[in-house]
Formats: sequence, C-alpha cells, structure tokens
Amino acid sequence: VCVPLLPGGVTGRITMERILSYRSRLTRLIEFIETVYMPDLLEVAKAFPEYWNIGASYPNYLSFGAFRMEEAVGEHTRTFLPDGVVLNGRYQPLDTTKISEFIGHSRYSSGSGLHPFEGQTTPDCRKGYSWLKAPRYNSHPMQVGPLARIMTAYYAADRNPFKKEVDAALTSINQTSDKLNSVLGRHLARGLEAKWIAYQADKWLDELQPNEPAARELSIPATGRGVGLTEAPRGALGHWLVIENYKIKRYQCIVPTTWNCSPQDDAGQAGPVEKALQGTVIARADQPIEVGRIVRSFDPCIACAVH
Repeated sequence: VCVPLLPGGVTGRITMERILSYRSRLTRLIEFIETVYMPDLLEVAKAFPEYWNIGASYPNYLSFGAFRMEEAVGEHTRTFLPDGVVLNGRYQPLDTTKISEFIGHSRYSSGSGLHPFEGQTTPDCRKGYSWLKAPRYNSHPMQVGPLARIMTAYYAADRNPFKKEVDAALTSINQTSDKLNSVLGRHLARGLEAKWIAYQADKWLDELQPNEPAARELSIPATGRGVGLTEAPRGALGHWLVIENYKIKRYQCIVPTTWNCSPQDDAGQAGPVEKALQGTVIARADQPIEVGRIVRSFDPCIACAVH
C-alpha cells in the first residue's frame, strides 16, 4: 500500500463523525491517566524516594509555549502552556534573539556562537566529541521538556492554577517544589501535563467547527526569513528558515534533545544531561542503573538531535 504525503503535511476536514470518534478515545485516555498513569507515578515515587535527590541539572528552563489560545501577534502569543524562560527560579519573557549554538566541542567546523538564522552545518569528524551542537540561551544551558514547561508555568505570574496543582501533587507525596529538578520530578511533570492537556483537549473539541476549510493557500516570497516555534513532547522545537530567490538558502533546526544532550560549549559548560550525571553515586559499578535512569528521565532522541 502506498500512502502519499505532501510537503507541509496532509490535513483532513473536520467532521462531526471524527469529533465524536476522537472524544470517545479521549475519554478512555483520561480514564487511563486518572486510574493508571498518575497512581503508578505516585507509587513509583514512594518506592524510589532516593530519585528525588538524583539527576538534578541546571535550574534553567526554556519553553516556546504550547497550544495557541488566540491569533499570533508577532513572536508572543498567549498559549495554554506559557512560553518563557526560568533562570535560577526567576521567570523571564522569551527572547529568541538570545538563542545561539556553539560548536567548540562538536564535530562541525562552521562558525560558533551563531544565532540559528546565521547558522551553518559543516561536518568535521576530526574535532569534538559529539555530533550535537550546543544551543544556549543568553549563554546558559537550558533544560527543555515536560519539566521545563511545568516550571515555566509554575513561575509565570498569570498561571496560578498550574502552581496549585503542582503543589497539591507534591504535597500528596510529601515533597516540595525544590525536588522537581530530579529524575522523579521529570516523570511527575510528564504525568501532570498529560492530565492538563487531556482535560483541555476535551474543551477544545467543543470549539471545532465541522466542515470548515482545513488548509490555506501559501505564497512563497522571493526573499525572506521565518521561524517556527512549538513544543514537541520532548521539549522546545525551533525551525529557522532563510529564503533567497524563491529557494531555501539556510535552514536550521534546534530540537529538544539538542538542548538537553548538548556537549560542552566553548566556555566549557556541560550540557544539561551531562550536568545531571555529574557526581552521581553508582551503587554497583558493573550495573550503573542510575546512569540509565537519569538519561531516560530526559526522554532523549539522539537521531533527532543531530539535525
């Protein structure tokens, strides 16, 4: 069977039949989250309390925001899960001009410290120790993913409902917010946002209008540049595109695992996963299970990260 795909994706029209089918599956999903996923997470947290103290990385978090709640106005748009950065417990509005990629320890020979609009990808296997670049926000390594989205929402002034739910979940297992930067904290964040998104999706279904147009005409400019920012399940995802003479001149991606699993930058700062591994006590040298659990708490995809 051949399933053809078109550049830009394939979009089907919204029908009442599809809405009802989706709602039926969503209802079962919500039941699973409430009766299986979240209870299991809390039981695991009680069974392995030491993992609240294992796997801490930089207290720096970045989110591009997820699920737009209104039409875009420039770079900043109100989203269900807010955009922004958290540096040492302080929320700041997102400023994408502060994003750059370093290659001091990467297997590339293109310029270092460049913004993605200016970035190049020229392989050089003779240098570095990683095929990942080292993205930084204002020179800071940043965690991305469910924990970053939770922490951004937690510290954003207009997102108090999120803070209350996070605190309630932590109280139920006798933990505090300072323990979220850990292996178990990342898993708890993944479960909490699954619950939030599932409940919100049920409300969004009511807003769908059957049989409305599902695509728009696209006119490619002779020259220009653009950026697409969103949140994939693993974290902040950004694409930067430059067009000249109707053709792509430059295209750079920074995907979630590039942020999390980045190597050292030119200043010698370790990437977030590297930082989380530093100082970890291994119970058995022949079975370093702690290492695997720390790395997997970030849900890495190295294949994606080598964009």
